[in-house]
Amino acid sequence: MKFQPPQSPDDVRQIISSLEYECVEPYRVQSAQTTLRRGRGHCLDTSLAAAYLMEPLGYKPHILSMYFVDNLGVENGHSVFLYQTKKGYATMGQSSYASLRGCSTPSRFLVDLIDTYETSLQDLDYFLQQAMVEDWSTCDVAWRDSQEDLSENIQVRAALAWDKALVSRNFFKSSSHLGGDRAWKLRPW
Repeated sequence: MKFQPPQSPDDVRQIISSLEYECVEPYRVQSAQTTLRRGRGHCLDTSLAAAYLMEPLGYKPHILSMYFVDNLGVENGHSVFLYQTKKGYATMGQSSYASLRGCSTPSRFLVDLIDTYETSLQDLDYFLQQAMVEDWSTCDVAWRDSQEDLSENIQVRAALAWDKALVSRNFFKSSSHLGGDRAWKLRPW
């Protein structure tokens, strides 16, 4: 995929929006450069591509990961690139659901942004279980330029990430809605 080097978050959003959403089986994770070269990827692939394109513009590679279940208890997840502007927090990424692709209108508080995703998930009959923000700048996985399948390294990282997350929150599903513990764990970033 050919494109001009982005000069702003809007340029990056346009590039990420042009990527084709691809859900592959078995699950695999590709680097940001591979995603951009191929012009397609799943949510984490496109989130990492956004982080890669936003880094030269001065944005840290923060990924918001959300884990959720459906009414039958089947687990799933979704990731988006998270960035902060003067007006608040915004996200970008790809999904088969338009409401999960990203929030271009900044939310003043991160809690409000995640609540937007929680509402979108509920509209799709999913229940948010966990949400966390990770800083990928210190990641030991070659997410920017590797030619290898990164999924095994990413799964190991995900298992360890909860304790190292910059921001995290657990949700507990009650019989018909989300309730319970909604406390945030915050670390300076």
